[in-house]
Amino acid sequence: MNKAISLITSILTIILLTSCVSIPIQKVEVTRLVPQTVQVTVITTPVSPTSVSHTLESENAVYFEGISVIAQYYKLLDQALYEQ
Repeated sequence: MNKAISLITSILTIILLTSCVSIPIQKVEVTRLVPQTVQVTVITTPVSPTSVSHTLESENAVYFEGISVIAQYYKLLDQALYEQ
């Protein structure tokens, strides 16, 4: 009888010890990607060449021509007119 009581006590102790152990809950996040069609319309304005006043000194004229070329380059780049 003592063996049966000690066996039952051991089994209950094992059951209680294993039920007290907490297993961390794993969370799963599901993301669904839905493709969407985007319609893009690009309206470009014609780029007019910037004229430089010829009354400036020749050194200043070259400087301002360089600035106008750079400005025109970035304007075309902004409008995605890469070939021009």
